[in-house]
Amino acid sequence: MRAWWLESLLVSVGLGLGASILAGSMTYLRAAERAVDTLARHPDYTGIVVQVRQADMNQLFQPDGPPIVPLVASAPDDGQRVTVELARELRDRVAGLEGVLLGSMPRTFSDTLRAVDGRPGQGRPGRLSVMPVGPDYFAAYDVRFAAGQGFTWTDLTEGRSVLVLDESWARQAVQDVPPSELVGHTVMAFGRNWTVAGVVRLPRTDGLAATSAFLPGGLGGWVPWGSVMGIDAEELDGLRFVPSPEADPEALRRSLEVELGGRFDAGLLSFSGPKDPLQSTGTPLVAAAAGVASLALLVASMTALNLFLTRARRRRRSLALSAALGASRPVVFLEMLVDALLLGVAGGLLGAVGAYAALRVSGSFLVKALPLLGSHEGLGFTMETLAWAIGAGVAASLVVGLYPAYEAATQEVAQSLRGGAAAPGKKG
Repeated sequence: MRAWWLESLLVSVGLGLGASILAGSMTYLRAAERAVDTLARHPDYTGIVVQVRQADMNQLFQPDGPPIVPLVASAPDDGQRVTVELARELRDRVAGLEGVLLGSMPRTFSDTLRAVDGRPGQGRPGRLSVMPVGPDYFAAYDVRFAAGQGFTWTDLTEGRSVLVLDESWARQAVQDVPPSELVGHTVMAFGRNWTVAGVVRLPRTDGLAATSAFLPGGLGGWVPWGSVMGIDAEELDGLRFVPSPEADPEALRRSLEVELGGRFDAGLLSFSGPKDPLQSTGTPLVAAAAGVASLALLVASMTALNLFLTRARRRRRSLALSAALGASRPVVFLEMLVDALLLGVAGGLLGAVGAYAALRVSGSFLVKALPLLGSHEGLGFTMETLAWAIGAGVAASLVVGLYPAYEAATQEVAQSLRGGAAAPGKKG
């Protein structure tokens, strides 16, 4: 009896270790697949970037080089400027657009925080960093709000001093007002008073879900394009066009080239995007990682096979006695297989406990290091992880338990009762 319990414990622990490694690895891999899917919808990959071509000194010495922007600024009425009005017109005119992002790349500006609601701050952060953006930024980057909303195109074109704050910055800077109640309050910086239009929800890093994997860290808020010094309120250095989910990015790019080609001189604008977010290599990498993770379960299964064989041979006399009393070979086979199945379930449950512990310890660290992993479902212990653990334990126990069960069912009854070692199925 002592040997039977020890064998059962060793088999369950071995299968549990392999199942926990496989279940945890598959949870990470599934999160990575979801992260790649999220990345494939990110504006930096799906968007078409249109920039005013910048002068390159190397082009001056290349007779066949592409045209460059003249060193003398174009006249305001020559129709050769990329403006906010042009962006708004194209947004309404070109089919398949979900939004238009202003500027060719994000930029941030910082200033001293002067006051909140007209009162100088005490013990508050000394700086407020903001990013000038257009109204479509919040939808394109999947920004969710704890209170209020983003600003509109009317706010931008009319030059209103509106501000969208980050919840984490607001908790530190405005300690006497909860972030959810900040809408309508004023913040003074950059030489003007800003009215808070919305508060962006604080991203979660507990391994369950994140507000957005693409929000910049350390940012205090967002303001309309052109509302701070250093950003031209009219002329832009470029635009980023975000296609709608059902649109073909390549077809949209061709439409933009035709639309803008009739407005600007040839070579004045450069087009780039969409980019490939490594989707072509994602599936092979996941398959390879899953194969490596399965090696732990394979090693545990080989150990369990030896224990199952030893277990079956130790029970040879009792199984032969059952056969002598009328138990058929299928019954003996099923008895051994059910024994393996129960050990597999126990190993799977131990594997689920191990996977839960591993995800709790490592999940939060990985989400903080790679926020993209937690952008949708994260790395928390889910029913999918439980299914992987129990399924791996049961499948491995059944596979390695087949041969010992077959050997026990086909043994010669008389030889086994006499304690002989006749080969399975051999007639005495």
